[in-house]
Amino acid sequence: MPVNKYEAFFKAAELGSLTRAAAELGVTQSAVSHMIGTLEEELGFSLLKRGRSGARPTAEGEQVLPAIRGMLNSREQLEQTAAAIRGLDCGTVRIGTFTSVAVHWLPGMIKRFQADYPNVELKLMNGDYHDVEQWLSDGSADLGFVALPTKVKGKLTALLEDRLLAVVPKEHRLASLPRFPIKEVEHERFISLLETSDHDARRALEAAGVKPNIRYTTKDDYAIIAMVEQGLGVSIMPELLLSGRPTHAPGTCVACAMEGSRPVLAEVQALVARTTFNVPRRMADGFDFNRAVLLMAVLEKRGGVNLSGSDVYINVIGGLQLNEPAADLPVILAAASSFRDKPLDSSVAAIGEVGLTGELRAVSNLSQRLSEVHRLGFRCCVIPRQGAANLEAPSGLEILRVRNIREAIETLL
Repeated sequence: MPVNKYEAFFKAAELGSLTRAAAELGVTQSAVSHMIGTLEEELGFSLLKRGRSGARPTAEGEQVLPAIRGMLNSREQLEQTAAAIRGLDCGTVRIGTFTSVAVHWLPGMIKRFQADYPNVELKLMNGDYHDVEQWLSDGSADLGFVALPTKVKGKLTALLEDRLLAVVPKEHRLASLPRFPIKEVEHERFISLLETSDHDARRALEAAGVKPNIRYTTKDDYAIIAMVEQGLGVSIMPELLLSGRPTHAPGTCVACAMEGSRPVLAEVQALVARTTFNVPRRMADGFDFNRAVLLMAVLEKRGGVNLSGSDVYINVIGGLQLNEPAADLPVILAAASSFRDKPLDSSVAAIGEVGLTGELRAVSNLSQRLSEVHRLGFRCCVIPRQGAANLEAPSGLEILRVRNIREAIETLL
């Protein structure tokens, strides 16, 4: 039975866009629209609501989505079984993960796995603990990393027993103690992950009979570390996460995006690896897929980085979505860093929109962004020269003004 129309609907619902679904399926947008229309006629009701903001399932579409997902998963399993019988290793493995694993474990795992199974496609889904459990429960992910105990039903394999550690500013009155007195979190300003994400710390505090004085909540683990460094409070976090952002790892760059009227820092990761396919892969999580494809083309043509024989994977750490042009330059620099296998300095952030000729364009709220970059301890920031001639940098923050992506790459790498 042909499943193209089911796959078209599923991709459009998953990605929230007919355009992105078409790009991922390798067909035109009109073809995707036609396939979904055919399926709607067969079922007798509408499946998608289409609008300027994208596409989302109707109430009826939401009801049939689990069944369609199950059918597509079964087809994938059948194809993989048939390939195994023929002596081939192929297919797609969808992996649900959260920040600390995505940063410290997965890059090395992926590199080793692809060396043994070059024809297997890995799709990374980055979120928090709750997201991963949900993906495993509804079949969106084939395997995932979770914190134990978990509500997920299935085969569980314990990988690591990770300690919980108190995180305090360097000059804090409790910083010199060999052990953190847990009762102190009732009196100190406590920085917490969202309730759905913070299972480990909350369980530990409940077991100790302690109610923390929560002053700030965030979904991003690394935002908590930065806030503690700035003296905004204390927190409790897994030891693996506190290994810190890799300081000598190629393929990472920090971006500063605006979330409403507030600047937010996010880490962009890129993995550039030799392809084994006729057409190299392009994948993006947390960043617009079509924009990522365009930027890789600009990087090759204007930045002098030959990606024609390489797969490129883009990921935004912490489950964040970077939906503004100011994140273009960090994506470019992360990909160039991974391609050259040369890390950027960990004290550097980048801000800038990239044009088709490789030029860097001015972005809005630049002064506000730079203040946030400086506040969170970065010592250098790369920005577009355009519109920044009279800009005053915060004291202690070096500003590198560049005209285009080639100049940015040669300056930093």
